[in-house]
Amino acid sequence: MTSELRYIVKGFSVDDLSTELDRLWQELKKESKLRAQAEAAGIDLKALQTMGRGQAITARREGEGLDPATSAVVIAFAPVVAKIVADLWTHVLLPRIRQARGADAITPKPNSS
Repeated sequence: MTSELRYIVKGFSVDDLSTELDRLWQELKKESKLRAQAEAAGIDLKALQTMGRGQAITARREGEGLDPATSAVVIAFAPVVAKIVADLWTHVLLPRIRQARGADAITPKPNSS
């Protein structure tokens, strides 16, 4: 299990992404549709109850932007909960961000050779 994934972000900044992750993390902490979605996907949120968002999942810029409206970002997961948080990212958080910002707003970064 890799503890980092790379994406291309279009039309919003890494700071915007971090703010959105903070908001979604708070939503997961209470009874919400997002929490129900995570539980329905089989994600065990108990391991994350005492963790802050910054301890579990972070977003950081990678290198220079590809153009003024595009940035490469690294989404990193805490090693001790990497599988849980990666599943949460893939099945709940990323789809929610794409729903809000558009399907092409955050896409996997192609591997560089």
